[in-house]
Amino acid sequence: MPPAKTNYQKPMVDHASTHDVAMGNFSSQSFESHGLPVPSSDSFRCNGNGSETPVASEFSQTLPVLPVYRSSAPSQESGLHIVGRRVQVLVDAINDIRGMGVEHLVDLPQLVLVGDQSAGKSSLMGALAEIHLPQDSGCCTRCPTHIKTGHAETWSCKISLQLYYSYVPRDNGRPIQASEVTKNAPFPPWKESEQMVTKDFIVITDKSELEEALRWAQIAILNPSRPHTYYVPGAQSHFSPNKNTTEAKFSPNVVSVEMSGPGLPPLSFFDLPGIFQNPSQKEDDYLVKVVENLAKKYIKHQQALVIHALPMSADPTTSRAGKVIRDLKAENRTLGVLTKADCLQVGHSDAQFKELLEGRTHMVEHGYFVTKQLQASAESSTPSRDLEYHAKSRQSEEAFFNSTFPWSTAGWKGYRNRCGTFNLQRALSQKFAAQIKLSIPQIEETVRARSEEIETELATLPELPTHNISQVVLQELARFSQQMQALLDGTNFGLHSDWNTLNNQLYESFHDYLFPMFIIRDDLDKASATSQMEIDGVEVISLEDDSPVLDRGRFDHPAAKEEPQIRSPKRFANGAEKPRGIIEEITNPFIIPFQSKRLVKTIGEIRSTLAKYSKPGAPGHIDFKAKDELCMQSVQVWKGPIQKYADLVLEISQQQAKGILDQILSKWHQTELYKEALRHIDGFFHMFEESMKETCKDILDLEFHKLFTINNRSFDHYMEVELKKIKDARRKRRAGILAEQMMKGVNVRGDYNARRNAIQLKAKGIKDEDLGEDPFRTEIDVAGLVRAYYLTAADRVCDQICLHIHSSLFKQAHQRIFRYLERELGLDKGDTEQRCRELMEEDTQSAQRRRSLQQEKAKLQELTYRLVKLAEDDRSASVFDERTETPEVSMSNY
Repeated sequence: MPPAKTNYQKPMVDHASTHDVAMGNFSSQSFESHGLPVPSSDSFRCNGNGSETPVASEFSQTLPVLPVYRSSAPSQESGLHIVGRRVQVLVDAINDIRGMGVEHLVDLPQLVLVGDQSAGKSSLMGALAEIHLPQDSGCCTRCPTHIKTGHAETWSCKISLQLYYSYVPRDNGRPIQASEVTKNAPFPPWKESEQMVTKDFIVITDKSELEEALRWAQIAILNPSRPHTYYVPGAQSHFSPNKNTTEAKFSPNVVSVEMSGPGLPPLSFFDLPGIFQNPSQKEDDYLVKVVENLAKKYIKHQQALVIHALPMSADPTTSRAGKVIRDLKAENRTLGVLTKADCLQVGHSDAQFKELLEGRTHMVEHGYFVTKQLQASAESSTPSRDLEYHAKSRQSEEAFFNSTFPWSTAGWKGYRNRCGTFNLQRALSQKFAAQIKLSIPQIEETVRARSEEIETELATLPELPTHNISQVVLQELARFSQQMQALLDGTNFGLHSDWNTLNNQLYESFHDYLFPMFIIRDDLDKASATSQMEIDGVEVISLEDDSPVLDRGRFDHPAAKEEPQIRSPKRFANGAEKPRGIIEEITNPFIIPFQSKRLVKTIGEIRSTLAKYSKPGAPGHIDFKAKDELCMQSVQVWKGPIQKYADLVLEISQQQAKGILDQILSKWHQTELYKEALRHIDGFFHMFEESMKETCKDILDLEFHKLFTINNRSFDHYMEVELKKIKDARRKRRAGILAEQMMKGVNVRGDYNARRNAIQLKAKGIKDEDLGEDPFRTEIDVAGLVRAYYLTAADRVCDQICLHIHSSLFKQAHQRIFRYLERELGLDKGDTEQRCRELMEEDTQSAQRRRSLQQEKAKLQELTYRLVKLAEDDRSASVFDERTETPEVSMSNY
């Protein structure tokens, strides 16, 4: 779902190649009050190469952006004056949201500073935040540092440790191999924790103490087995901070630095350890992949604005950080910073850096800026890192770009608007604010979707009652009893509807699929069978001669079309007509497993059975025992389907009962009340299982005892219908055999089908007197009797079984379900209130899950309130910025 439209969907900064600035909308006093130069023309356009082109346009209502600044001394305005109040409002808001600990839910905008080892990142970070960070000639940053800056009247800084990972030391000090750094284990020996833990480290108000405090905070993170308070400055008396006094050589956990003071622009960025390729020791080879994985972790966030530090002392094509950015396709979110501008070698590397600044090589969306920081080791005249260090560093930087070769020459002056930390600060603030504003609709949509998920899950984990527990529980159980009675007596159609479907399937299987099959061919028919077909359970064989057919001329009698047999429609047990097809065989549970067990006999086998019970001297007499044996064999197939039917009735009854219990008690599914009630529901229906199956057995025992029925009307009806089916099929077979014999000497012109059609046509003309008396007439009569009795008994047994379910099982269940659970749960005796309290105790896991969801819900509510406040603050800040009328100039390089 696309994010809902909000007031924040308009981009704050136009990324076109130029920005127009109309000068008629603000006065010269407004420029002078903010220390900005007053333009002399009505309007101008600032191009990427630093030139100005007069234009005529209206003032854009986007955030104010950086003017072309070429003064020899840095401005002393506060961060608020540098970038505008709207920027401050947005950055403050995103910092507040990040402090809520919701980054696992929403992808928050962030600045990420990356670069190769010794690329000058720490110096750059210190210049941007106007602080002193620990520096070293090698790898001085061994964990991420999250620095948040903002304007305030007085300077202060809070340092905390954000622990996302736990340390798992190696067994026996075994070194880590590079092969152990995998996608699932990107930072060995650190493993991700379930929750982030924040530990406050120190609050300082003296800027000169910051560098030492940061060094100790990093050491605290790299020594996870000791309490972090052990490393707070002032707590150590027996040793000084040293990078070799740590358990871990690296950590993905974060040192958080929240700093505010005069002149600090609103920024929030991560400083990551520098990417390197060749560690000083072989045992540290794994760190190459670990540090690169850390950079990827932060760069791959779609809301990350990447700051790529690239020293002018190195070839840009060798930058490993640059390759990581390209591999992750993050160039469209990257701003480059060329550090160590004093290392530019004219005649050697100046051409490639010009191409880079002009956007022709190593292209990134936001172009490149250039900085030059003071290095005490390189300049003996450099002042110490005192309180005035950053102000003096800015003055030195401005002087460097204004007067030092080649930056002061015509060929390099075109890049002046991108030179200096001051310009970089404002550019980052504005671009970061623009990214924040564009991200807010997605944040709002994510919060909304997650809030709905939490509400849905919390609905399944409601707070348990704490007062009048017995009253609440008994009321819910009474509701269950009432709904169960309505289910069993048919007031609620759910159970009876499913049961009726089962009844129809049982009736259908008995009458259409499990009836006895009689094969009416026999060797006495003196014909070879080559194909067969089944007509309502009676198998008929059509025959043909194996001798070749000679084509002696055209056969003039067309094949007669066989008229279809008219049959009564199939009906359900309730008399309703139904279609017949393959699907019902698949869905009916009584067909496929049992159809192969039905009675199948040939008329020859029926003759053998009759002969077994024949009496000497009584020709044509059929003994009752023969009929009884065949009829009892035909109904034996019912045993399996009846057992299956009983099981299914109990199963659907249990499912319906559990559905009602879920509807009433599922909100307390984490309690013993729900779990015990489920067990007792199973017990309730098991209580009827034995008696139900015993009744089914008794009914079948009666059916399997002897042939018996007084339902003469049904028996006579079935006898007439089934006997006619068998006799018709038998006559058709005999006529076909006779027609075949009559056609033996006749050659038919045409193919196999032509001869077959001729035989069929011949068979239709044969009369009964031509056929004579059927030698199997007695066996045919017996087959009709067996099928008539089977169907009569099937009607009876289906009625008996279903009647027992309705009048015994459902009736008894209806009577006994009332207050059944109350009795089984022990609520009808003793201390009911205490027993209910015991039943309403929930498992620890559910309680913890509810608390976790409630905490997450509270965070999302706080985040929502903060977004509302942001909209209000932004409107106020917008009015303020319009009154101050800070001009807007393009920072785009292309």
